[in-house]
Amino acid sequence: MSIHRPKPAKPLRKRRPSNPFPGIAALERQGGLTIDARLSANEALPLYSESLAQRYGQGLLEQARLYPDPTAYELRRAIASEHGLTGDQVLLDAGADALIHLFLRAFADPGSVVVLTAGTYPTVDYFARSLGLRACLVGYTLYPAPTADLAALAETARRRQARVVYLANPDNPTGSVHSGAALQAFARELPESTLLILDEAYEAFAPAAGNWLMPNVVRLRSFSKALGLAGLRVGYAMAAPDVLEIAQAARLHYAVGTLAQAIATQAWEDHAHRQLLVAATGALRSRFFEMATAVGLRHYPSATNFVTLPLANEQAGERLRQRLLDRGASIYLGQLNGHLPIARVTLQPELFTAPLSEILFDPEEARNGE
Repeated sequence: MSIHRPKPAKPLRKRRPSNPFPGIAALERQGGLTIDARLSANEALPLYSESLAQRYGQGLLEQARLYPDPTAYELRRAIASEHGLTGDQVLLDAGADALIHLFLRAFADPGSVVVLTAGTYPTVDYFARSLGLRACLVGYTLYPAPTADLAALAETARRRQARVVYLANPDNPTGSVHSGAALQAFARELPESTLLILDEAYEAFAPAAGNWLMPNVVRLRSFSKALGLAGLRVGYAMAAPDVLEIAQAARLHYAVGTLAQAIATQAWEDHAHRQLLVAATGALRSRFFEMATAVGLRHYPSATNFVTLPLANEQAGERLRQRLLDRGASIYLGQLNGHLPIARVTLQPELFTAPLSEILFDPEEARNGE
């Protein structure tokens, strides 16, 4: 089956606007220059708050004062190099959420269909509806554990002529994962002009899916999970250059700040810390599985930094959440396929300390969840 290029949204199909502010970093690269007098940028004077300088240091405040490189050139180059890609196959934005919103905006017109799994990352449905798109929900397959149904998603996309299909892999909130080969086969089954947004925010905790690209796929990654920078809002997309060129025309070009780019670049290059964080998360996941099995607490397999529990009913979830809230802890409650209640628990060390562990791994709670 031949793969076609996804169709951009109507405003981006003809001549696409160019960025009116390419940034001083781009001028320096193009001309081989160093620009010290930034007389075009309309930045504030280099006068710093004494209280902020004492707390954060003048160097940090200087980076915060300056407009960022809109293309995040250095960070993109570092990411592309590690993945065996070129810089024009990588695009930066303010986290995976911003990237999801960007690609929905760039490739779907109001009234067109977006296909996604019923219960997957709810922000996607929220974004789709806010953009005037029609969200079409497809149920998970439930046995042996809830998993996104690739065949049903592809069939629905063809039947509804979807402009975008969204798939989280590993999935949020079930923690299930599909192989790279299965994902590539799935992308080949999608209709002409459909873009697959493959959200891989949790990929670091799962078996490697390979560094592949396809003309109709954009792969999203996050600095929030395995790099520990959720508060900075940094994420990247990997796709064919023509796909990213379309998205670039709809992107907020100063979305990733100077300070965020600098910290993210240094974090990206610290491979040892990334490995440590992933390994420590894996150890917590194994410990959770052991404790849950010991008391009979039902749980789904997970290739992420969370574990999801099936619940007997919504009341069981509300009771568990309230007990944990009373102890200063929060969990996420959701539904799969519109009616199957779940609780998603992030793997953090405090989860295994009393009284939280006594609540979550309470044998009585486990029996009530059946």
